Amino acid sequence: MKIPLPVPRGPTDRPGNVSPQGACGGPREATGARGVDVTGWDVTPSGVESILSLVGLAADELGKDIKGYGKSVEEAALRAGTISGPYCGSAPVGPVGSAVADFVSDTESQVTFMVARIKKTMDGTVDATTAYVDGDLAMAARAQREAAKVPSSAELRAVTERADRHGGGRTK
Repeated sequence: MKIPLPVPRGPTDRPGNVSPQGACGGPREATGARGVDVTGWDVTPSGVESILSLVGLAADELGKDIKGYGKSVEEAALRAGTISGPYCGSAPVGPVGSAVADFVSDTESQVTFMVARIKKTMDGTVDATTAYVDGDLAMAARAQREAAKVPSSAELRAVTERADRHGGGRTK
């Protein structure tokens, strides 16, 4: 997964010029592309891109695991036993299968929240890094605060709708 980040301007891996103290681990002082003092921020866009790529790979693997979990749980519920005796149509689900289905139903919102949180954090990180590269410290801080917020109901719905379109929807 390739995360698009802006290409920094200047001789270092970030905009502006770094003071000699910053090169030795002391406080960093830089002037962004718009002349805004960005003291206190130590962002390396290529490092952010590298970490986001790793998070993206882990999120992809998590998505595969969630799909596999859904299939495995459905199979487990079906094989957990049925109520014996005469019945018309398919066998009624037994208490273990019912408990498994209840567990899935109870944890579905937590899984959806986790996926939405990952997406929101990654998007916010890209936004904050872009603002940093552009020298807009206030915008970077705002993007960072937004990324830390709980996903909205619209963001949670978007994750659920995307999962449904890509075959990772709910099992019922």
